[in-house]
Amino acid sequence: MSKASVGLIASSLGALALVALGACSDTRHPLDRQLSQMKPVAVALLQGLEWPRGTLLCPLSPYQSELSGDSDTTQRINAFLRKKHFRGDEAHWSLVVVSPALTEAPVIEQLIFERGNYDVVTSLPRPDEATEPVLAKFQPKQCVEIQEARILATHGGALHRTQIRFGTSRPGNFAGHVLSGDDTGVFLNSQQAQEAFDMQSIAWARLAQ
Repeated sequence: MSKASVGLIASSLGALALVALGACSDTRHPLDRQLSQMKPVAVALLQGLEWPRGTLLCPLSPYQSELSGDSDTTQRINAFLRKKHFRGDEAHWSLVVVSPALTEAPVIEQLIFERGNYDVVTSLPRPDEATEPVLAKFQPKQCVEIQEARILATHGGALHRTQIRFGTSRPGNFAGHVLSGDDTGVFLNSQQAQEAFDMQSIAWARLAQ
């Protein structure tokens, strides 16, 4: 075999390897791919998801094993998680997906993602981030229907990792927002937002133990 033929074969194999690598990179879930590409500070619509209108999305951050609150939906989701013996850990975050009820009971599934270059969080944005203009139109939610869902990307503080929050868009001014199990919230002034942030940080630290 001539050197030219060997070179041609090697070149072809290299091209095939690149194609294979490209194909592998596309195997990630569309949500994971979108979140990994977001740059703070920004709010974005969800893209590339095929769940029907009315599908409820409930993120669980690392170490989080259940939702807070006592609504019927929250209790149903937590019962599902307990039945699976799910325990949140440091290396993963997950998304509970509740499909619209076509029969008497909705279908619940859970997608588990490895932590990449971002962290999904359910705590409040830091008080110093509350002045960001983009936050004026974002309302954090523990669970959100897919057609209303927005994704907020903010700076991750000392760790320099992008933090991702799920929520909706809203008009009006923003000082702070307390997440609740029933997808409602109490809007706070700056001092109250700082106090709520400290209290909720302590709560999440205890949950992580």
